[in-house]
Amino acid sequence: MKPPHDHVRELVMSYMILRRVIGAIGLALPVALVVGHWVIDHDPLPPTLSDYYYSDMRDLMIGSMWALAVFMASYRGHERKDDRTGDITCVSAILMSLFPVALSSGATETQQLIGYVHLTAAGIFFVSLAYFCLVLFRKGGASRERRKVLRDRVYLTCGSVLVGCLVALIVFGIQGDDWPWIEEWKLVFWIEAIGIWAFGWSWLVKGQALLADKPVN
Repeated sequence: MKPPHDHVRELVMSYMILRRVIGAIGLALPVALVVGHWVIDHDPLPPTLSDYYYSDMRDLMIGSMWALAVFMASYRGHERKDDRTGDITCVSAILMSLFPVALSSGATETQQLIGYVHLTAAGIFFVSLAYFCLVLFRKGGASRERRKVLRDRVYLTCGSVLVGCLVALIVFGIQGDDWPWIEEWKLVFWIEAIGIWAFGWSWLVKGQALLADKPVN
């Protein structure tokens, strides 16, 4: 029978690996969608990441969202609010995959309604990720250990980026018809990608794939 401290070490490593996997999916998803879509169809970037639902990369996008959902449902933090935030993120990811964004033209009323569900779920998803970065990841007392301080700065930066991306997407959604350069420069696509990358980096740092604590001798 293993000593108790071995079980604790295995549990900690399991959660570190889980966090790293979540972060890796976040970093890889936008790149995989862009590269895969270009290799298969040689098409330009779509208006949004969600528009890949209507491309040959749909299965990859949906599969990645469900993988994130499963990992988030499995995530357990130190407090109950960590678990609840993970569950909310899980549900929002599932809703985003089940209710696709409406096409920019020719969408029926039903498709537009489904699109509103998608946008609402996406907003909740971004808010949940920002809450992880700005609040949950930065807990842990007033430790001044250098790696902890650096990690907290990364969380603050990533959370701020997520909030900024969400605000920008809301503004773009309101002003879309009046600002044609938004679609011309694919700004919604890039803002979404930046938000997903910020989410990915924060989880890699939380899993200590980066800025890990120094081993105790």
